[in-house]
Amino acid sequence: MFFEIFDELLYTTLINNTMGCETLQYLNRPDLEIFPVEQLISTPVWKSVTGEDPSQSTFHVIVPVKDEEIVIGGFLGNIIRQKIPLHSVLVVDVVLNGTTDNTELEVEKIQDEMWMYQDVSPRASVRCTTIEKVGKAAAINYGRRQAQSDILINIDADVFP
Repeated sequence: MFFEIFDELLYTTLINNTMGCETLQYLNRPDLEIFPVEQLISTPVWKSVTGEDPSQSTFHVIVPVKDEEIVIGGFLGNIIRQKIPLHSVLVVDVVLNGTTDNTELEVEKIQDEMWMYQDVSPRASVRCTTIEKVGKAAAINYGRRQAQSDILINIDADVFP
């Protein structure tokens, strides 16, 4: 058993829950379970949680972007390297929205360098779209309409994962 201070809350590790993996629980909120990523994404646990084989799972990340030329390359590299269940599909939709800098060129560089990530995320892709309507909400809504997945993740490019 270990203890860790995080966001001023104390966690403790509990072993062997109903899915046979460790869970983290808030000491003051035993009703909240938090699964360590390494265990949640293992094939047997993923199947028991989602009911599907990891190869049938698609993670769709929507990134609304406006003038993020400086950070977008590192951001996308970090997103692509995130741990997801083995053989799952990762689709990153960069939605350009009122961009006036070279953000699109930086996204194209990452698209050209996708081969570098094949050992980490062999089924990852990055798409880039420019929309006419300006505003973060419009970009997120556009991304959601394009998504072909039940697992949607919205994240801003200026937040480093």
